[in-house]
Amino acid sequence: ITERDLMVLRAEVDFVEAAGSRSPATVYPPPAHGWEDLDDPTRAAVETITASMQSVHVLTLGPDADKHAALTAIHAAAIGKGRNVLAMPATDTATAFADHHPYATKVTDPAATRDRLETGRWSIRAGQLVVIDDADHLDPDQLRYFTEHAARSNTKLLLVCTPTESRTPAHSLVDALADNLPWAQRIGTPTVDRDTAIDRARTHLVDREPATDHDRDAADLLARRDTLTATQHAQFKPHLASRTQEHTRDHTLDL
Repeated sequence: ITERDLMVLRAEVDFVEAAGSRSPATVYPPPAHGWEDLDDPTRAAVETITASMQSVHVLTLGPDADKHAALTAIHAAAIGKGRNVLAMPATDTATAFADHHPYATKVTDPAATRDRLETGRWSIRAGQLVVIDDADHLDPDQLRYFTEHAARSNTKLLLVCTPTESRTPAHSLVDALADNLPWAQRIGTPTVDRDTAIDRARTHLVDREPATDHDRDAADLLARRDTLTATQHAQFKPHLASRTQEHTRDHTLDL
């Protein structure tokens, strides 16, 4: 295991931990209308995302998935709860999709949004939903910022990715969440199975004792990952919280 392998492995495990925050303000009951035409796999994924108190969710889509149906169903649940949806597409492709297949109250740029949040020009109220499409192409620093922002602000962050051979991701952080978070969702059949540093380290150490300092550090990180995911499995309860548990009654995206 090289120094770079270890650096990426640590970043992935840190990100799995950062994505474990919870808030009852992010629970959205099923809407009165808008889910009637969903197929069973899409409905199951949408129900898990909207009914969960987890602040950060990952939705991995295969090329055969109906992304618009899934995102508009999630939007319907959020709107039905009086929440707004902010879309922050990470690529030109994702921006074009949001323009032609609307699924949000407002569409904006991740870099501009971060700047406005950090300077106090914008704020996102508790319970609101932020969607980053093509999240695996977003700069890692930006991705970490919005993940931590979701925890601080009691908002829900949905990271959407569609792995394809023709598009190389900017990092493996979203893949690490998709593989390790108990509540990560998948719709359709992705045609690309991308290895993460967690995968590579586990394969490297599976039949051998750690022989170097890097190997031992990697083994410690894998043990930390195992503890994290065991805790997250125990905490994850995809049920609807009562309205009295919510932290806020705000019904607007304060931008």
